[in-house]
Amino acid sequence: MSKFYLPSSTPASTTSPSPLQSPTSLITPTAVSNLRHLPTASHNNTYYDSSPPSPSSDRYDEDDLPYPTPLPRSAFLDPAFTPETYLSTLRNRHQTLEDLRTELRDRVRDLGKELFDLVNGEYEDLMGVGMMLSGGEEKVEGVRVGVLGFGREVEGLRGVVNGRKEEVGRLLGERRRVRGEVAVGRRLLEVEERVGELERRLGIRATEEGEEDEEEEEGEGEDDGLGRLRGNVRLFGQMRGLMESVGEHPFFEAQVRRIKMIRDALLLDLGAALRTARKDEGQKTTVLEVIRMYRDIGEAAEAVRVLKSK
Repeated sequence: MSKFYLPSSTPASTTSPSPLQSPTSLITPTAVSNLRHLPTASHNNTYYDSSPPSPSSDRYDEDDLPYPTPLPRSAFLDPAFTPETYLSTLRNRHQTLEDLRTELRDRVRDLGKELFDLVNGEYEDLMGVGMMLSGGEEKVEGVRVGVLGFGREVEGLRGVVNGRKEEVGRLLGERRRVRGEVAVGRRLLEVEERVGELERRLGIRATEEGEEDEEEEEGEGEDDGLGRLRGNVRLFGQMRGLMESVGEHPFFEAQVRRIKMIRDALLLDLGAALRTARKDEGQKTTVLEVIRMYRDIGEAAEAVRVLKSK
């Protein structure tokens, strides 16, 4: 460390320069050098430190340089690890490429050493397993025979299960068929009921004593002939709907004559009601209702024919 000494402000000698000497000759190089380091305020015997700070000074105690941390081992355990992707994540790492290469080489060397130590540590166990496996042909053969026997039993059970499955399928099909026949039988019975009731209401079949009582009860609910005709049309429509849901059946072929008689009688009643309503101009609503009855039983063309006739 270089130090500078300031001379006293009082001159060391009061002797004035000789008139023959120039005033500048009294200024020596040493004095000029001392004047360069003079402070703004004059103090006696003051020293100044102009050298740079040493590394051991307090200004270097805090080191905030971004030193790189060791590469984490977990980063290399990712199944989808690729060198390009991993290196792209190190863009903010303050480390030279040579230092990074050196660190990776050290990591590979450490891993090789760990693998070597692991194999040596487990070598005795591996040898023991190999010795235990030798001479186990008899056990393997016994297991193979047991597996073959089990396979035969499974095949036998599979045949039994397949047979039961076919039998159950056949029985289920039989049950569905019986249920279908029962449903058809119920519809046939309903058709028979509708046919018999229409024959009774239309006067085609003779009415017995019990049926007369039922007819009287129904007559109480139907005040006029139009209401009774409306009930006959409803029954005929229900009968036709049941027949269409069943389709072709020998029972319907046997009932063709009865159904034709019911249709003819119903058309006669509808025609008579339509002609009667036409004669009275105040019964236009009745005319429309009778025409709607024709349409409900699928005989709209017959209504047109009656309207055109005189």
